[in-house]
Amino acid sequence: PLDSRGGSGYRGEDQVSSLIFWKGRRRMATIPTATALWSLPDQMQMQSSAMTESRWSQVDKPEYGGGSWQVVGDDSQMVYVILQPGESVMAEPGGMLTSSPLVKASVDMGGCLLALKRCLCAGESFFRVHWTNTDTVQQSVSIGPPFAAKMVPVNLDQESGLNLKAKAWVASPGKNTEFDVVAASPMVCCCAGQGCCISTIKGSGTTFLGLGGTVIERELKAGEMIITDQPSVVAWGKDVKIDTRPVGDCMTMCCGGMGCFNVTLT
Repeated sequence: PLDSRGGSGYRGEDQVSSLIFWKGRRRMATIPTATALWSLPDQMQMQSSAMTESRWSQVDKPEYGGGSWQVVGDDSQMVYVILQPGESVMAEPGGMLTSSPLVKASVDMGGCLLALKRCLCAGESFFRVHWTNTDTVQQSVSIGPPFAAKMVPVNLDQESGLNLKAKAWVASPGKNTEFDVVAASPMVCCCAGQGCCISTIKGSGTTFLGLGGTVIERELKAGEMIITDQPSVVAWGKDVKIDTRPVGDCMTMCCGGMGCFNVTLT
């Protein structure tokens, strides 16, 4: 599968899968790599050069958020969040890994109607958990995705809105993140692997996505199109149009191992 939920890592002949993320007018994709541990540095160096020339960049490396958060780990990452008195971080249910004693949890739905839309139409969780520092000094909490995945930070201040694949969102510090659900077109619903409804996210500050495999991004020029495999698309900006197109002739559809349709983003 394209998201490496088995957490296989780089061992022997293990397969490292691919995943794509588009942010704003940018997108990320994972490049499938099957490599032994001892050949990984050369392989990564070759990919880095080729990716740079093609305007791709890798975004799933451990990152430090200037004192308020830090992404740590290799194949299975988590985000460590520092909470000042009264501050909170919103997360998916079950995402907490460690917590200071005076960081308290509370649950809300973000509105019953929206929660029903998220749960029944977009395959998201009905509830959101808020972890709040109730002490007078700073405390901490660490949060991770529900499967072995990378934690990719996205700066919502630089984005005008994102469309997300189901279960991609993991956490957002603060309370400035807004969610909604939009209906997908019939072709995207049936042939793009996104379902009948797509989750959207907007706001300010940093939000974290849990993405399996290697994650890379690309900024699209006006009118530029890229073709992807269906399971690889995990997020794209509101200015990016998602659609589908046949993978090829009947023999390719039946015997090419890629199904009948690829996803296009423009």
